[in-house]
Amino acid sequence: MKGAVIRRVTPAEWESLRTVRLAALQEAPFAFGSTYEREYAFTEAKWHSRLGTSAWFIAWLNDQPVGLAASRTCQGTSATKRELLSMWVHPAQRGTGMAVELVAAVKAWAVEEGAEVLTLYVVEGNNRGRQFYSKLGFTSTGRWEPLASNPEVNTEELSCLLAPKPIEMG
Repeated sequence: MKGAVIRRVTPAEWESLRTVRLAALQEAPFAFGSTYEREYAFTEAKWHSRLGTSAWFIAWLNDQPVGLAASRTCQGTSATKRELLSMWVHPAQRGTGMAVELVAAVKAWAVEEGAEVLTLYVVEGNNRGRQFYSKLGFTSTGRWEPLASNPEVNTEELSCLLAPKPIEMG
């Protein structure tokens, strides 16, 4: 991951978010709960709205977006639970440590937000992804859900306990 920088997306960077998200949907359409066609049609206002409901992180290499991850408060759950979603790394950057750094950025954000647990869903049969998340401390919750973009495909929920934010003394 030499030379890469990961940072949270700002509203001014909505077009970069759009670019990398559409690239992810084209390259790995089986991995996401949405489709390229659906998100290609999103307006600028919709992209700004997404920035307001989730924390998006882009991995940059030579001023090009080459990785993506997002997190949000899990719908219908406690405020101490966050979900990792939209995880993607450009094929040329896989195996460089970029995915580890993207997950670390999401974990750090979640801890700052007061989260105690980070969850995610991995597509059934994605053994490489499941092994990757396992190495980062994620374990199966035993919960399965159909993939929103293709209900014939199942996804498995994994979760990870987060280290609490240190208490500042002083």
